[in-house]
Amino acid sequence: MSNESLNNNTEETLDIKEILLEYVQYWKWIVLSVFIAVLSAYVYIKFLKHRYKVETTILIKNNNKNSASSEYALFEDLGLKPTNANFIEDEIQIIRSFPIITQVVKNNKLNTRYYSVGKIREVELYNQIPVRLNFKNTSDLSFGISIKILSENNFELFDRDKLVNTFSFDEEIELNGVVFQINVENKLLIKNYRGIHLKITNSYVSSEVGRVIGSLQVAKMGKQSNGLTLTMTTENTARAIVILNAIVDEYNKEGISDSNLMATNTAKFIEDRLEKINDELSTVENEVEYYKKTNKITDIETQAGMFLQTGNKNDSEIAELSTQIQLIEFMQDFVNRDDYELMPTKIGIQDSNIEAGVLQYNEFVLRRKKISNSASEINPIVVDLTNKIEAMKQNLKNSLINFKSALNIRLRNLQSKDFLIQSSLTKIPKKEKEYRSIERQQQIKESLYLYLLQKREENAISLVATVPNAKIINKAFSHGSPIYPKTKIIYLGSLLLGLIIPVGFIFLGTVLDSKIHSSRDVEKVLNIPILGEIVKSSEPERYLVASKDFSGTAESFRMLDANLEFMLSKKNGENRTILVTSSISGEGKSFIALNYARTLAFSGKKVLLVGMDLRAPKLLSYLGLKAKYGVSEYVKNTELELKDVIVNSKELMSLDVIGAGKTPRNPSNYIRSSRIEELFEKAEELYDYIIIDSAPIGNLTDSLLLNKYARTCLYVLRADYLDKNFLHMPKKLFDENRFDNFALVVNDVDYSKNYYYKYYGYNYSSGNEKKSWLERVI
Repeated sequence: MSNESLNNNTEETLDIKEILLEYVQYWKWIVLSVFIAVLSAYVYIKFLKHRYKVETTILIKNNNKNSASSEYALFEDLGLKPTNANFIEDEIQIIRSFPIITQVVKNNKLNTRYYSVGKIREVELYNQIPVRLNFKNTSDLSFGISIKILSENNFELFDRDKLVNTFSFDEEIELNGVVFQINVENKLLIKNYRGIHLKITNSYVSSEVGRVIGSLQVAKMGKQSNGLTLTMTTENTARAIVILNAIVDEYNKEGISDSNLMATNTAKFIEDRLEKINDELSTVENEVEYYKKTNKITDIETQAGMFLQTGNKNDSEIAELSTQIQLIEFMQDFVNRDDYELMPTKIGIQDSNIEAGVLQYNEFVLRRKKISNSASEINPIVVDLTNKIEAMKQNLKNSLINFKSALNIRLRNLQSKDFLIQSSLTKIPKKEKEYRSIERQQQIKESLYLYLLQKREENAISLVATVPNAKIINKAFSHGSPIYPKTKIIYLGSLLLGLIIPVGFIFLGTVLDSKIHSSRDVEKVLNIPILGEIVKSSEPERYLVASKDFSGTAESFRMLDANLEFMLSKKNGENRTILVTSSISGEGKSFIALNYARTLAFSGKKVLLVGMDLRAPKLLSYLGLKAKYGVSEYVKNTELELKDVIVNSKELMSLDVIGAGKTPRNPSNYIRSSRIEELFEKAEELYDYIIIDSAPIGNLTDSLLLNKYARTCLYVLRADYLDKNFLHMPKKLFDENRFDNFALVVNDVDYSKNYYYKYYGYNYSSGNEKKSWLERVI
């Protein structure tokens, strides 16, 4: 492996370590965040109301399946043959209909709820209820009270948490215009609930019906299945089990009632027809009796002889056809009505298509009535059923007309044949002919009367043999574990949330952080020598390096001196004029220049510190010195000598300072002055080092104009202050070789905040801080 690849791998390893160490310094906050998140999840689950799934499964009987295929022949051309899917959808709507649920709520008094009031939450009671609220007049009202059971005989009544009075059980009470009683439901439970507050609420029946319908889900067990699954999600499983079982029972009652309604209507029709035919038959029989008495007729059949034997069969057929035509006329009366009432079925019309049409018409009428109870006339299902009923009614009208026409043709043929027979009886007396006409009418009425009696018995049998629509596959039951809250998901989510939030904030802060914090950040962007890092001073006042100062900041300047000396030693003969500048104001260039000059002076070097920041001079004020003249006065007044502008620092005899002087209008012109060149030429002869405190680079040219006097440039970058976007400035100076020697100094580095330095032991304050187990693992 080459040295270059080895170095790259080493740098990648260090980068990964830095990233891990960056997050490790926040590990306590991450652990705390995870702990709080998991604890919050535990408390949330502990006090959250658990919800359970209760369901029942039933099988819907499809009567359409058992009908003969011929029954649909009349409707297949119209596309009105009912599908299994539509049938099941209609039954779902019926199960969730308002009338059925209303009956369930009323029968089980579901609009009255009982709660045991605890310190933290209320628990609903259903099966284990010690008392029962009963109203004198109606229970369809909004009402609420709370009671505290004192003994087996009395209790305290509260209205909106205010004590009303103490009452006895079964005592009639009037409160807010409502008269009611509190009756003992279970004497054994009264003792257990002594001293406990019970909350009792009563809501409108319609409101409770809406809540039940909203929580009830009805779904098909499969696409081709007639099975349905009824599901409820609830906090009280016992209540939901009762509701689901009651809904199935009520649905079956409704189905039986509908079937009985059809049979009842048919029975009424038959009774009406029987009464009418009975009257007509009585009239005909009276006519026969009168005719025989008047004409003294005893036995006419023997006189008819052979002619009657031939006409008997023909007469029977005429009677049968007349019966069919009269039945069709009865049905036409029903079909021509404008209402949507049930039609009589199985009355003897000898046409299977008409009978099937009547059956299907009644099924659609019943379905429309059910759905209309809980839906408006403009409901799509109601409209669709209405259209189907109208279409079927029109089809029945046409079928009845066609069938009647066919019967009339047959009847006319038989009547023609009968006419021939009657012609053969010309020799029979006229009275015999008249008698046969009356007798024929009697036979027609008798056959129709007997037929209707038979149908009445058949209809009575079907009324008794009605079976429920739904077969229960599984009674209502509850799934053991709650479906809400999902504890595993909540705990996992809280754990992830506890990790993601702090890590996200740390990552976001890292991504959005555009400041430099140490030399490591600079090295990632610039390939420029860094002579040192100046440790952040802990002193609140302005810091000045002292001779016996062993603080981290003082050691940083000594390290800077050693590194700069090493860099300059490679180029003997170079002048020791060093320019100190920065990108922007506030990075501490004057601080670096001053303390570096003091460090040199403490080592015995003769040092001149020149304030060339003519725009914002700070050096003299930093040292607490005052001077009559500075650089600007020296340039402007040619009579001044170098010694006139030099001020000794007093504390260090080997350190002299030249202040910037008064701020001129155009500092750049002053720096270009030959007097500046003269100043540095004279100073180089007198001093070992000349430190120039220059203006920030920014958009100014002041520092660039001084490069002919200073071959070395110390470029100051302040940690936690300078934005990385400004690093292009030193890069440009370095790439353009504006200075023979160009190096960087990172100022104000806080080692206590930078985990990288703590990990590698860079701590000037103590040096014996122990690493945590997590730090040692990383």
